[in-house]
Amino acid sequence: MIGGDIVEKYSFNDNIIYRRKGEVVYAFNNSNGEVYEFNDSGGRVLELLTKNISISELLDTISSEYDIDRNDIHDDVNEIIERLLKLGIIE
Repeated sequence: MIGGDIVEKYSFNDNIIYRRKGEVVYAFNNSNGEVYEFNDSGGRVLELLTKNISISELLDTISSEYDIDRNDIHDDVNEIIERLLKLGIIE
């Protein structure tokens, strides 16, 4: 989560396999067989988190790639991270 309990980096669950198909990213959980679908921006956050970058670096990258002010994406990225945590894709 960004803010509140500040975590600078998250670890990616080794049981997750993900693939991008166009603007959609699919994540498959090997331990329970569930498949999750993410839109382009959600998938990009997932992809960046697998590179073990800091949240600050993630925000900078997303801001640059989508040409959006970093402050404007803060809440959206936080929601995506919360979803990834809830699904067990990151820890």
